[in-house]
Amino acid sequence: MEIKERVSNAAAWARGKVNALVVVATASAAAAPAFAQETGAIDVADVVAKISAQAVPIAAIGAAILVVVVGIAAFRWVRRAISG
Repeated sequence: MEIKERVSNAAAWARGKVNALVVVATASAAAAPAFAQETGAIDVADVVAKISAQAVPIAAIGAAILVVVVGIAAFRWVRRAISG
């Protein structure tokens, strides 16, 4: 391939990229007002209520795990006291 053909190919490639960039920029500029519409605050009350409702079961699970851990520690402590 000679230099003139390479330059021509590079120029054609660059024009294609510029054209694609112009199309994307135009589409973005046209779509920007749609994304900027004010829709008000997002209502998170339902999500907060669902999370708050899970506090009791989570506390029960935590208490059960704590009872098991303390029971194991007490068993080891008593066994060590008896054997030692």
